[in-house]
Amino acid sequence: MRQQLDFRFIVSEQYGSDLFNKGRIMNAAFQVADWLGVDCVVFHDVDMFPQDDRGPYGCPPSPRHMGAYVNSLGYELWYDYLVGGVLSFRMEHYRQVNGYSNSYWAWGGEDDDMGKRLMHANFTIDRPDRATMSYTMLKHRKRQRTAPKLIYQLIGEAEKRYQKDGLAQQQWRILKITRKPLYYHLFVDVGTPPKEWRATV
Repeated sequence: MRQQLDFRFIVSEQYGSDLFNKGRIMNAAFQVADWLGVDCVVFHDVDMFPQDDRGPYGCPPSPRHMGAYVNSLGYELWYDYLVGGVLSFRMEHYRQVNGYSNSYWAWGGEDDDMGKRLMHANFTIDRPDRATMSYTMLKHRKRQRTAPKLIYQLIGEAEKRYQKDGLAQQQWRILKITRKPLYYHLFVDVGTPPKEWRATV
């Protein structure tokens, strides 16, 4: 509100208790944002809190990794395609990389896949000054990582796979949209995970 932005909140929640698929619930949220006619989107993990309200939440000229500097990572950018936590896009840029991958289940991989997509599409990943754009991550129990070999294999193929795996290949179903006074609440059916993702390591 201090930045005088016209904004909407969309809370995208996976229906049921099966393995989590972050990419599919993000793509579903983008679909609703598109219906609302917005100019850009900010994908914001629920456990990330900005430490300063001067960080730019408006539409970026190129994809902006707002969550680059986080207390849990020592406020350091660990590698160049890191884009997790908080990431903003113009609508046309999100479509250009075909959104998030639909292929990752449980914890890990989808954000690195997105970073690889952005770099392959020759986007400059904008990162604001850490003095005004640092985050605190809420402490919580990490989800158990499953099938790490599958995760690394998918990340390694991200550049080859992204046009056939993402927003344009709808593999989710929005079951319900509730308009609350301050936000839209989605329940999203992400489908059934392949059996190879169920073996924990």
